[in-house]
Order: sequence, then structure tokens, then C-alpha cells
Amino acid sequence: MPRVEMTDDQVKASILHRLYRRGRWGAAYMPTDTLVNWMSRQVRDDGLRVKRMIRRLRRVGHVRLSKKGETISLNSRHRDEIISFIERHLWAS
Repeated sequence: MPRVEMTDDQVKASILHRLYRRGRWGAAYMPTDTLVNWMSRQVRDDGLRVKRMIRRLRRVGHVRLSKKGETISLNSRHRDEIISFIERHLWAS
């Protein structure tokens, strides 16, 4: 799959969508490295941009990091916001 130009919001929506599809809510975590490696194959600027977007999502409260940042999950308190963000920036494209 070739790398594509994506806006920052599309990268964030793609991260959220990946976690959403895999059912990673609350205590169901995914290794952060796995997510970064998978996303870096699709997005330009490799893993650095993906890590930056994960930090921004954490600041807003959409994702939660645990185990010293080694795992990531969606914050179930922001469920409606996350789904609407994915719909606006990823599915509308």
C-alpha cells in the first residue's frame, strides 16, 4: 500500500478508527509500537508524525496510555466524540 498525503485530522481519525475497529475501549489495550508501525507504513513522515498525533489525542482525552506509554486504548467517556470525529474526518472523505 503506497503512502498517502493525509491531514493531521485524517491521521488522528485513522488512529482512532484502527482502535475502534479492534474494540480497544477502556481496559482493552493495544501495544503503541504496533499501532505506530502499522500507521507509519501508510502515512508520510513515518512514525514521528504518528507519535505526535497520539500525544495530541491523549491531551484531548480521546485515548489513554498505560504501562508507561507502551499500550493505548480509547477513552470510553469520549465515545460519542470519537465516533463523530471518525465520521467527519475519515468516512466523509
